[in-house]
Amino acid sequence: MSPCGAAMSAFGAAPSGSKQKKGAKAGGSSSSGSSEEEEEDSESSSEEEEEEQPEEESRAGRKGTRAAAKKRRRSRSARSADPEPHSEGFRGAPPGAYFSSPDHSAGQGGHWLPGGHQATMMIMDGISMLLGKGKGKDKDGKGKGKDKEKKGKGKGKGPFADHYYVDGKIYNFAEWKLIHPGGDLFFAPASQRDISAAVHAYHENPERLKPILDKYEVKLPEGKEPRDILVKDLGVPTFILPPDFDAVKHVPIYDWEGKGFMKSLRKKIGTPDMKKRIRRADFWFDVVGAALFTLHVLISFPVLAYGMLPCWLWVFLQIVLRQAVAALGHYHCHRTKNGILDWGDALFDIQYIGASVILTDGHVMLHHLYTETPADVKRTVFNFMLTLPRLWRLPLFTLQKFGEFFSGHLFRIGLMLPCYEDAEKCIQKELQIRFARFYMLFELYYCYRTGYLHWWVVQFCLCIWCSMFQIVASHDFEVVREQDEHRGMDWGIHQVTHSLDTYITGIRWVDIWLSAGLSCHRVHHVLPYQRSGFANIVCEDAVKETCKEFDVEWMPTRNRRRNLS
Repeated sequence: MSPCGAAMSAFGAAPSGSKQKKGAKAGGSSSSGSSEEEEEDSESSSEEEEEEQPEEESRAGRKGTRAAAKKRRRSRSARSADPEPHSEGFRGAPPGAYFSSPDHSAGQGGHWLPGGHQATMMIMDGISMLLGKGKGKDKDGKGKGKDKEKKGKGKGKGPFADHYYVDGKIYNFAEWKLIHPGGDLFFAPASQRDISAAVHAYHENPERLKPILDKYEVKLPEGKEPRDILVKDLGVPTFILPPDFDAVKHVPIYDWEGKGFMKSLRKKIGTPDMKKRIRRADFWFDVVGAALFTLHVLISFPVLAYGMLPCWLWVFLQIVLRQAVAALGHYHCHRTKNGILDWGDALFDIQYIGASVILTDGHVMLHHLYTETPADVKRTVFNFMLTLPRLWRLPLFTLQKFGEFFSGHLFRIGLMLPCYEDAEKCIQKELQIRFARFYMLFELYYCYRTGYLHWWVVQFCLCIWCSMFQIVASHDFEVVREQDEHRGMDWGIHQVTHSLDTYITGIRWVDIWLSAGLSCHRVHHVLPYQRSGFANIVCEDAVKETCKEFDVEWMPTRNRRRNLS
């Protein structure tokens, strides 16, 4: 049956051409299922008859008509307050049946909508879903990770959706991730992956985790090996992985008990004095980062509007400050995901290269855990640029980044942001990322309105390529390593020998800001759980001492000029 036919049958509509006489009060015009068109026909019919009656009878007739109209309104109100029992909310409900807001599920206070309004609401709902407002809902109106009791975005929906591989054993963290002190956002994209490195390298004292692991260990069905549950493509788009990638074969396996590099290092940085210095370094890193962001806001708006600086100097300061603010976001990206300690992680995007919507997984869980191995997606992403013809490399890559800045990442927020199990935290994280993205777009609009659009374009292009040179200088991405075995590696030694430090001024406390946090890059990779770049500087001497102890060469720090040459 068509929507119109369903509506006619549901409400018992009379033929549109019929007219009701004043005396036929019990007709379709006063029935519980009459439509608004019938009501108007009935009222107009009554008014035509009233013109033929004496003035006294006309007044009485009008009073009767008003009373009948009020009665019909009360009848419609009663129908809207008592929805049909079979209504299931907006999605999947019969046309004209019931619409509930804000939760599209039945029985939570809804409003009856005529068919035309329903179509409008359907379009509005689709737009809100595209913008990320309604993500996590299926066609039945049920959440997919928005409620605490619902499951998150696991790799699969089968029996191993909340299972993780750690040191040759399988663990079900469906319960633990909800109470994990670091937040549950890291678990959402990592289901059915080997997260052994995350357990050992992202915790200050991984030995303390053994009782927790013992509690959540599960036994697999007979005949199934632990590595059989691993998702071969890591649950990421296959185009950012090498050809024929298989997580079972290509994800690195570290030896955490072998040479003992990390045990020796943890003893050096685990003293009360060092812990105190690290806490102080974290505090001042946030203070300086907040001050630099405030300075960036002043440079971007009032200084530009009043022409307080030459345009060339404004462009230079934009590049410097964007790198500095990105350094703040870089280290906040690694922090506990509770919306408080990681308040600045969305600022990682401000230099136009970062993408906070995916960096919790792509940067923290894939690049750092699998550095310089086939599973390191950062190598594939940035090596893509080298596949472009030299003549077109600069303009095409710049245009790509502009598209991502202008609209790409905004649309990806609703589609790719891993959800917390807690809806409030998920919304909070989404608002943080949207704030950073709309702030950057407002900068573009403000420059357009003030007549400095061309200078904005100049700083945009220069900032992108300064950031790119910093990133490619931090690793040897172009070195082919797919043939390496990547088995039995010591974590600390591997990270020191496959990461590179950069310097600009030679002053470590300054370069950490000018390099977007990459100047102390080797310590950052050895101790990825550190909350700030200042903390890495404090720990650098301990890492150097440990390298000397284990006969690991500490390569000279790279300079940007040397890298460009």
